[in-house]
This record gives sequence, structure tokens and C-alpha cells, in this order.
Amino acid sequence: MKLQPKLKAPLLKNGCQTTKNKIDDMPTTTNIDHDKKFIYVHVPKCAGKLIEKYFFGKEPVNGSSNHHTIEKILSLEENIDDYFVFSTVRNPWDRVVSGWYAEKKRRSIDAGDSFENFILNHRWKVSSGGREYHYYLKYPDGSIIENLYKVEDINTEKCPIQELGKKFDIELPERFDKVNPTHEERKPYQEYYTKKTRQIVYDHLGYEIELFNYKFE
Repeated sequence: MKLQPKLKAPLLKNGCQTTKNKIDDMPTTTNIDHDKKFIYVHVPKCAGKLIEKYFFGKEPVNGSSNHHTIEKILSLEENIDDYFVFSTVRNPWDRVVSGWYAEKKRRSIDAGDSFENFILNHRWKVSSGGREYHYYLKYPDGSIIENLYKVEDINTEKCPIQELGKKFDIELPERFDKVNPTHEERKPYQEYYTKKTRQIVYDHLGYEIELFNYKFE
């Protein structure tokens, strides 16, 4: 499946690193099981630490995750052409809200800064919740990972994670609890947006909203 972004992320002029630089500076890849031959590409704010815990035995702690792109993994590892590669995706509007909470938790933005300001000053574009999917999921030939599973389907009857557990003979609980909450109980993501901020996120991430068939609902 080809990914054709409608818009390119603008380079910010506020001294922030670009997404690509952040990714390239990350440590050696860890989300590979060479015995069972599978790879997980961890897109930030997409239940990745849950996958890491149950599929790789990694306990979730701050900074424990690895967010290498599939292209970076291919450059670091050899003899993995026949490995099963998968990733998880999430409604981008919801993911941006989660990224806002994560940034406040890390104190990279002021605790009192509003979500609206987070969007209007473009800080969200370099946050963990605003980084574009195609950076992580795109192969060198322009295609993207085929085995993509929606976070929203976890703990439903069609839970894809349970099917993967069966596929790789991994024992999983019947129901998953959050393993990396960035905040206490929060409102539905729709309540954080104004008409203007909703459109701003769509203008930047509309291609993946459409690609993965997400709605603002």
C-alpha cells in the first residue's frame, strides 16, 4: 500500500529538533523477536508499551520505549526479510490529546498551558502525539507496513492483539489494562477541540486520517 501524504510537515523555526533527527538518535532497536521472527514498530502514543510488555517482556518505565522506524530497523538488522512486521495506529485527534498530556507530564510545556495553545503554537507537531505515521511505517520503496492494528480495537471482540498472541504462541490476559497512563481520567478527545483546532490537525494529518478511515466521532 502506497502512502501519499497530501502535506509535508513544515520545518519549525523555534529550535526544536525535527522528527527525523529525534528518531535517528535513538538507541539500538529492541522490538524484535529473532526466535519467533517478528518485529514491532512502535509509533508513539499507540499502546506500544502494552505490546512491549506482553510480546517482549519489557516493563513500562519512562523512556523505556524504542521508536525506530521500519527503515531504520532494516538498516540495523540483517536477515529479517521474512519476519512478520506489525504496528499499531490510533485516531490522530485522540493521539494528539494524549501527546499533550505526555508533554505536560515531561514538563516540556507549562503545566497550565492550554490544549488550544498547544495546537496554535505548533508545539504539537513535534510532540509524541503529533509525529506523522509515515515516518515510522514507510519502507524505502515508499510502501508502508501492511499489518496495522487499531488501538481502538483492543479489548473488543475483534481484538487483533489476541490473534497475534495465538499466532506467536504468547500467553495474554483476556483483557488489557493501560500500562503507561500519561494522565488521570480524561474527557473524550472531542471535548478538547474547537472547530479551528480540529481543522488544524486535519490539515496536517488528513492523509492518515483518511488512510486509516478515522472520523471525529
